[in-house]
Amino acid sequence: MPVVWVQHENRPGGSDWDGFFGRFVAPDNARKAAAALTAGSPMQTLWPELEVARGDLRVAKNRYSPLIAGSSKLEILVAKAIDTVLIAGTKTNVCCECTARDAMMLDYKVVMLSDCTAALSDDEQRATLENMIQQFGDVLTSGEALALLDSRAPRNKQTS
Repeated sequence: MPVVWVQHENRPGGSDWDGFFGRFVAPDNARKAAAALTAGSPMQTLWPELEVARGDLRVAKNRYSPLIAGSSKLEILVAKAIDTVLIAGTKTNVCCECTARDAMMLDYKVVMLSDCTAALSDDEQRATLENMIQQFGDVLTSGEALALLDSRAPRNKQTS
């Protein structure tokens, strides 16, 4: 099953998302945020403890959800006939939730990995996971998801 690393990345100065940088962020903070989200910024480096395998895919997005038109090149889900997405990342109540909601609305099966997501507070985390399980998908730990995937994996039959 493919692993897709999706990272938020805007054009220099945030010119591709003025609706956010130009309206919701104070000018001094907007410059700093846009710089941090520009390709090549040290802030764009994956957390060092994450392991990227050779076959993993990387996709840049310029909105909270990579599934809205024009925000990314995530057409690979369609090209690979993917029907289920497992979501990990930050912030649970922003990018992860937006992606999960859009995925559900596009008829994907959605699983939010509760121990692979993070919000700024426990209250935000709990509220988002509650929204997910009530309306948009399932909530599992990574261990539960791996056990479920393992139980459904085809087994090689040995012949004697």
